Amino acid sequence: MKSNLQKGNVFLPLLLILSLSGFVLIKAVVNNQNNVRAAAEEGYNPLTTRYALSAYMGEPQTWYTYKNQKYHFTIKHPITWIAPQKTQTTLPNALDKYQVFLGDKINLQATVYKTYSIPDTSKKIKLGSSTFYLVEDKPNLKSAVVEKNKLFYKIELAEHNFFSNAGEFRSGFYLILKNFEFLES
Repeated sequence: MKSNLQKGNVFLPLLLILSLSGFVLIKAVVNNQNNVRAAAEEGYNPLTTRYALSAYMGEPQTWYTYKNQKYHFTIKHPITWIAPQKTQTTLPNALDKYQVFLGDKINLQATVYKTYSIPDTSKKIKLGSSTFYLVEDKPNLKSAVVEKNKLFYKIELAEHNFFSNAGEFRSGFYLILKNFEFLES
């Protein structure tokens, strides 16, 4: 009988130690999980996190090419940017206008003018055989003008949360300018 009590005396403290260590282990795992969740929530802020739709622009060789036979130019843009049914040209001195959208995220316009006053402070951009004048360089709006055959062609790109940063916006705009070409008259 005495030996049974000694076995019980050893078993009960051992069971108590195992129970306490299991409790401590579960508590540590739960605390770690809470720390991971808090860190993830702190890292993601829906007001500041932007997903760049521009990643879906594709390569220029897959873009849609608009040809204007009357004013002898082509402009390329991603195929997902769509043109309205009919664009009215209501700008002063504008002869023609091509415009495409991607919801409220993108607005691309190519406008042909009879006259246009290029500011002296405009930065020159040489792309291919054309020299563009950067007339607007704002965080959400870029526009450039090129002259050919006594006409002025203004390419304007406005964006709203399409590009992830200013450098990407500038690169996207320059890529559109690079793919603007004049047709042989």
